Amino acid sequence: MTPPPTVPSLLPVPASLKNRNPTLCSVCKKLNLTPRRFVILPGDPETRNEASVDLGLLEAIRKKAPNCPFCRLVLAALGPKTPLVGKDGAKVTVTIAWGTDGSFQRRPSIHTLMPHAETTKGGYIEETNMFPEIRMLANDAPSNAKKTQLVRIIKNRIDFSMVRNWLNICKIQHGSACDETKMMDHQIKDPAKDISHFRLIDVVDNCVIPAPHNAKYVALSYVWGKIDPTTILRSLLNNYKQLEKAGALLVPKNHDIIPITIRDAIQVVRELNLRYLWVDSLCIIQDDIGPGGSKMSSISKMDLVYGAAYLTIWAATGSDANAGLPGVRPNTRGITQPIEQVLPTLRLAFMPRSQDYVPEAVYYTRAWTLQEQEFTKRELVFIGGQVVYNCVKGTEWREDVLFEDGNIEQVKAASNDNDDIGQFEGLIQSYSGLSLTKEKDIYDAFAGLNNYFKNRLNVNLVHGIPDAYFDWFLLWHPLGVQKRRDKAPSWSWSGWIGQSWPNMWDWYNPRITKIRCALRQRTWIIWYQRKADNSEEVIQVWTPKQSSQPTSKPLNFYGGVTKNRFPIDCSRTVPTRRKLVRAVQYYPDSHNPAPGSGLLQF
Repeated sequence: MTPPPTVPSLLPVPASLKNRNPTLCSVCKKLNLTPRRFVILPGDPETRNEASVDLGLLEAIRKKAPNCPFCRLVLAALGPKTPLVGKDGAKVTVTIAWGTDGSFQRRPSIHTLMPHAETTKGGYIEETNMFPEIRMLANDAPSNAKKTQLVRIIKNRIDFSMVRNWLNICKIQHGSACDETKMMDHQIKDPAKDISHFRLIDVVDNCVIPAPHNAKYVALSYVWGKIDPTTILRSLLNNYKQLEKAGALLVPKNHDIIPITIRDAIQVVRELNLRYLWVDSLCIIQDDIGPGGSKMSSISKMDLVYGAAYLTIWAATGSDANAGLPGVRPNTRGITQPIEQVLPTLRLAFMPRSQDYVPEAVYYTRAWTLQEQEFTKRELVFIGGQVVYNCVKGTEWREDVLFEDGNIEQVKAASNDNDDIGQFEGLIQSYSGLSLTKEKDIYDAFAGLNNYFKNRLNVNLVHGIPDAYFDWFLLWHPLGVQKRRDKAPSWSWSGWIGQSWPNMWDWYNPRITKIRCALRQRTWIIWYQRKADNSEEVIQVWTPKQSSQPTSKPLNFYGGVTKNRFPIDCSRTVPTRRKLVRAVQYYPDSHNPAPGSGLLQF
């Protein structure tokens, strides 16, 4: 039986925030800040019809900041990269306006202050934080007001009873909706049956074991960085049996070379009262790479590994596996919560968003982590000095925001649109702009997404291009300067380093059913690959299924009846046999069941 959700007690205000006589500058005093102005009581209007207040030039605010607590908070909210002069050459000025925390789904419960920077000529400043908000500390709310969406003080270490409560609330509020990821066609009931060579870290017995049946586990998504893999503990053919023994991970020679992020993840699983953790370096036998080896089999099923996980930890902080998870251990948050006392009875805080830290996070630039993010259904994101919970329903719960005293309502799962080509084009666009330490991983790091394309579109990827929509996805274009990836074909986005955009639907139609119809009617090219780089033999990239109504008329690449388009003989459908001299050998198209060389003919 699911226990009812609890409302965690607020931490007491620390002595450092109890200045009895805070002094505001003359401009900030005009805001008339009081605790009552930050809450919405029954009968109150939902919005404040007050004009924005001009706080003056940014350079003046910086000069006043050492003595004015609200000026300091405004600077924190805008972000340290906000320039004094904009790109139009004009000085930057700051205004502030009242807003609310409301959404389409619920009535607003509090008022917020939203600073805004622009130049004196009205120029846009892109270096500021995303939609910055200043809110009241929950401790200072009037006794007759709800504290929902106000700021709470966070501990030096994460309060995992709070995180366990989030998971409980998610179960109550969303029911089974968060048990299935939108990227999976089915729920994996027993990963040990569906995923071959599946291994898990047992955080109770401190070992790495073949996964028990029906195991409920957490997966870790992180970046290895530039750490030499030979210096960290990995599962290998010569040690994986020893790692299966209880206590193996506590033996000093093993424990001392487990990266800090993995150690922290093990502790998180314990704190959540769970038992099993999946981590690539320990749960995949790293050198089992021969014919029939388990490594490639495991890599090809990353969609199942992350889609079946009860929860995924996103280690979005730091540049390598030794960065750790902020707040798991004492004094590791790395970022101080921005709170200022502006009156004897009022403390305000800037509530940074996770997105403010994304541009600087190496995690979001790595190709391997994209599919891990896409297939997860619940995630704990460690970023910005705290932990944030997200789930399939789009919920975001954070340590520094009180929400548990709000209404808990059952939410129905939303249906997915399976006829939109844009979701597939978008995955290629996102992935193509990410970086790889080893360029040869271009197809392996996309393997889970490859399965998604295969299952949803009924296709195989030919060096990254869906075969049954070959003409459509060939018409990608670069979104910036690109560098050639010599070991992948130039006709595919995979042959270029830099973001590619197969945004065909923008000028035609996003509906997959209409695209298929158009391809059958309008295509006359028939595509082939050489079977090998040094071979004359060619194989057709894709062959449509035979129609139930056979015709004697020639068919095009997509199974449609060909039409006379040109005043020349177009009856020939097989390319000329020819040999190539010093043909390049591309990275193997390892996740295609009938891979060709990547050398295209038509």
